[in-house]
Amino acid sequence: MTKAGKIVIKVALFSIVMSVTCVLLALMFYKYGETEQRETLGPSLPVVVIDAGHGGADGGATGTDGTLEKNINLEMALTLGSILNANGIRTVLTRNEDTMLGSAVGTSKKMRDLLSRVETAGKYPDCIFVSLHANKYSDGKYKGLQVFYSDANEQNRVLANSLQDDVRTYLQPDNERVAKDSKGTVFILDRISSPSVLIECGFLSNEDDLRHLCDENYRKELCAVISSAVIDFLNKT
Repeated sequence: MTKAGKIVIKVALFSIVMSVTCVLLALMFYKYGETEQRETLGPSLPVVVIDAGHGGADGGATGTDGTLEKNINLEMALTLGSILNANGIRTVLTRNEDTMLGSAVGTSKKMRDLLSRVETAGKYPDCIFVSLHANKYSDGKYKGLQVFYSDANEQNRVLANSLQDDVRTYLQPDNERVAKDSKGTVFILDRISSPSVLIECGFLSNEDDLRHLCDENYRKELCAVISSAVIDFLNKT
């Protein structure tokens, strides 16, 4: 298939996902904040584990207006889950409420939280693991989404590049960032064997990124782009 043909297909797929999102919201197919995870689809379908970073006592980064990263991450995870479910993809959320995780054994609350996320991914050996976060830096000029991956698995890089490219194509045309090898600095990515990425969805320290991430419509658009890239990846593997 030519490169132009692939672009046409990806644009069509993105349009379909956006249409599904509108219908989904209108019909309230997915109830935000519900405690029961949706695992009702067939077990033969691919599983996407969606990880809302931080939670509970661990608020993550804080925006200049007091916005907590943990809340942005959870809203994104719930929205992404609803879109993927509507497209026939079975999803599992590491958390669907404001809490730290503690099912795994660890030396501290933070370690137990991180290991619990790895443990969840391990229950689904063939899953796709997507961890959602928001960035922060001392200089407010830095902005833009960036995807991180571990070089332990070649598919990690493929998925990360697809996500980064789709965000640039459909949502952030001025984003010149590239998917980045975490080089052993991201605990969960180094301990998950299935394809996995960590998405820093923007900088809470940047005025524009903060405004976007606090905007429900923007979060829906971003989740539509992420879901499109994930579905495209699943169709190729």
